[in-house]
Amino acid sequence: MTFGYDAAAAFSKSTAEVIDHAKSLLASLVDKREETEALLQARLESRYEPIRDATRGLIFFGTPHRGSDKAVYGKVLANIAQKLTHKPPSRLLSALQANSDVLLRLTSDFRFQLPDYQVVSFYEQRPMNIFSSLIVDKQSALLEVKHEEQIPVNADHSAMCKFATEDDDTFEKVYKRIQRIRKVSRSPAGDQAVSRAYNEHFEVPHLLSPAFTGHDEICQCMDSSLDLTRQPAVPVQRRFVLYGLGGSGKTQLCVRYAQVNRERYWAVFWIDASTIDSIERGFTEMASRLQAQKDRKSVKRTLSNSTLPWLLIFDNADDPDLSLTPYFPAGDRGNIIITSRNPSCQQYNTVGAKEVGRMMAVEAVGLLVNTAYGTSILQNQQDKGAQEVAETLGCLALAIVQAGAYIRETSCSFIDYLQLYHQRREQVLTYFPHQHIGTDYRYTVYTTWQVSLDMIESRQDAISKHALELLKLLCFYHHDQIPMQMFYRAWHNPSDLPSLPDALLGPQSESGFLDYQRALQASVTFLASFSLVTREANVSLSMHPLVRDWCQNHVFGDGKQAYWQRALLLLARSVAWQFKTEDYSFRRSLMSHVHACLGIPEYKHEASDTLVLWGWPRLAFILGENGSTLDAIGLLEEALALHKSQMGEHHHNTLRLMHDLAFSYYGEVGRHDEALQLIEQALALQKVLFGETNLDTLRSIHTLALFYQGVGRHDEALQLIEQVVALRKSQLGRDHLATLGSMYTLAKIYSDTGRQDEALRLAEEVVARQKGQLGETNPATLRSMQTLARFYRNGGRKDEALRLAEQLVAVRKSQLGEDHPVTLNSMNNLAVCYSEAGRQDEELQLTEQVVLLQKSRLGEDHLDTLESMYNLAKIYSKIGRQDEALRLAEQVVAMRKSQLGEDHPDTLRSMCRLAKIYRDTGRQDEALQLSEQVVAGQKRQLGDKHPNTMNSIKLLASINRQNLETVRPSQHRLSRIWRQFRR
Repeated sequence: MTFGYDAAAAFSKSTAEVIDHAKSLLASLVDKREETEALLQARLESRYEPIRDATRGLIFFGTPHRGSDKAVYGKVLANIAQKLTHKPPSRLLSALQANSDVLLRLTSDFRFQLPDYQVVSFYEQRPMNIFSSLIVDKQSALLEVKHEEQIPVNADHSAMCKFATEDDDTFEKVYKRIQRIRKVSRSPAGDQAVSRAYNEHFEVPHLLSPAFTGHDEICQCMDSSLDLTRQPAVPVQRRFVLYGLGGSGKTQLCVRYAQVNRERYWAVFWIDASTIDSIERGFTEMASRLQAQKDRKSVKRTLSNSTLPWLLIFDNADDPDLSLTPYFPAGDRGNIIITSRNPSCQQYNTVGAKEVGRMMAVEAVGLLVNTAYGTSILQNQQDKGAQEVAETLGCLALAIVQAGAYIRETSCSFIDYLQLYHQRREQVLTYFPHQHIGTDYRYTVYTTWQVSLDMIESRQDAISKHALELLKLLCFYHHDQIPMQMFYRAWHNPSDLPSLPDALLGPQSESGFLDYQRALQASVTFLASFSLVTREANVSLSMHPLVRDWCQNHVFGDGKQAYWQRALLLLARSVAWQFKTEDYSFRRSLMSHVHACLGIPEYKHEASDTLVLWGWPRLAFILGENGSTLDAIGLLEEALALHKSQMGEHHHNTLRLMHDLAFSYYGEVGRHDEALQLIEQALALQKVLFGETNLDTLRSIHTLALFYQGVGRHDEALQLIEQVVALRKSQLGRDHLATLGSMYTLAKIYSDTGRQDEALRLAEEVVARQKGQLGETNPATLRSMQTLARFYRNGGRKDEALRLAEQLVAVRKSQLGEDHPVTLNSMNNLAVCYSEAGRQDEELQLTEQVVLLQKSRLGEDHLDTLESMYNLAKIYSKIGRQDEALRLAEQVVAMRKSQLGEDHPDTLRSMCRLAKIYRDTGRQDEALQLSEQVVAGQKRQLGDKHPNTMNSIKLLASINRQNLETVRPSQHRLSRIWRQFRR
């Protein structure tokens, strides 16, 4: 015989529940002597024992052991039918909903109370026409018990157990498994070691979400740590702690553990541990269930003396002042789970503790899709959108569930949701779904954190007030790795900023640094007790990105913009004009926080004069030093304009800003003329106001020399830098960092003017002195070492150059990261060293990598990118990939002409390379014309004896020599070229 339930249950008058269908099956089996679900009833009622004993195995076809989300649709239809036909509600459909309490109880009972039957579970792989997803997904269709064989069926839910012929593949699998099960012999039921049914009390007030997924590692750790079959070496009451941010899924993890392991425990009790009153109420309710005296001591004594296993869950133990110790039953019996936002609750654990934080990306996507569509199957075009939503929400469980519910109820796509999120974040994150989402959790992402904020605000002590002030600053920074040194340096720095007590946690003059440090750390600890921030070894702080966004919108009354300015002034005050290795590293650690603060445009336009005058230059210093030149220029231009209007053009701070802005212009593509004009203007004023030997004046002269060198005016550059070196040596000494910086520039100019021996000697001296003054890993030392490696290469000392270049790349990758402009420059130089060492494969691979990274980080038209493209064209030409070399070389020449002009040394060098490629590809006329143009330009700019000029003359001679082989010789012209070369 076959047996099934009435598929029209939604529209019938039946009030039957699952148990009624089970008994109906058993009644039929009593007559027919055959028999799944009903096996549980057979175990519990003695009159059905013969059926249980005669059963050898079970075959399931798409059985929803954990329910189906499609039952929700059925229930909706049933509700409509009730109103139209006045029929009673269908209890069966209620029970069949995903993760319904009825099904979870039955499945759990089945696992723990029945013998080891042979089980075969067939699960569908195709959705029915009217649905986009499966009726019963794989997870629900599998019991996951011992001896279960799991078989997919390429059919939908309706067709998976219908077979047209005996040749049907699925029919053959079913038939063979029935034959196998019949051959299995079983001992009488009385000989089986059947575990007793423990559970008498199951007081869990929450439902498990139908879409529950993820945190597999934590689930496994809980199952293992609380395993009743494992006896520890020393008897101990097992206590497991889950801690983490509100909304991360701690409560759901407890519900999942309680439901899966229900039948292992005689009693499962749940206590709301948010307040002393709620805990006491929980013990009163437990006393009623246990028929004990209605006081806490009696309940604890009952549990302590019970020989049956029990589980006690303390949920939401978030109050840092509330101790749970008085509420633990004495002795070593029982299991306890504690959830809290307070990491300090780890102290209660005896068998384990786990932080519940972000879900893994794949888990978050699975939860999102399951909540939105009731299935984990995702269309290819949806995959990227789902990943972006999960990433945007920081893979936080509650936020993911809210997003999925919103998408389901509004029928929007993942991309639509993202657009709405960015436009109306507040609306989306406070949204609560109108339809049932399978759990009774009543908080949204934002309201769950509001509970923490309310608790902080309710305390009126100094620590909570300081903590709230700190939170109002932190929420403007980037959410990750906010350095504690920022606060300490801001307190210590002898800054020329005006007094800024509001930017700190209290007036600087009230107490010493140690008191300030203790107050700061106490405030951080207090915020961490609510998991609003996480602390990383007292080095840095982090916040979940959604918590950061929530704080920006919810912790302020009035004065939000004032706190934004304080946050920026605190950043600025922490910056000093110092250049030790740790100073560079610290300023680099501030980059993301500067960008985050400045990324709020509505406030930036209303910045106070104090912030613009004193804060912008320091923030520009951070940005410019770390490759964000355009952002630095914007701040410097605004600060300079205000300085000129308020302090006048002759003020020393105005002149310093003119210098800094000129330097930033020079570092930006195509703004060399503006840089020269501005530095010359500043220098002229400084000479008049302060004299030629003033330190600020010398700094501007040094910068002007650098600019002259960069545009090919080497004689003027040399004259200026020699003047600066002499004056700085006499004023500051040979070992002063400013003197060494001028000597470094002089060495580079010597090299560019062909004085290689002097350049090498000077560079070696600078490196030696900088190592002694600053250390080997200081950025200034590394910069000098890179130039020294180039000089070694030019002088034929290839091995020394290669060793130094490899050392530099390793250090800079470690310090700055692979895509930092300075690291990329070092990688470029290493590629050249590989070339000269004959290691062509490594040279090509590294140069191609550099070009890709520079295009991404700096842009295709950046001067550093063009230099790398020039090098790559040269490599392509050398290995015979002439078409690629030609395209790249023509592109570089066109861009350099546009940005630098035709007579710039770098443009002429690129044209020389292009002429060589023309020659090698047989385009002799173009090669000849271009090489003649290059020789003429280099003679004007560099002189006849410069190495670049000499190389171009050689190229021109070789082109003419090749032409002579195919064209009537022109002896006069050739002899004239060679005479010129020999001179």
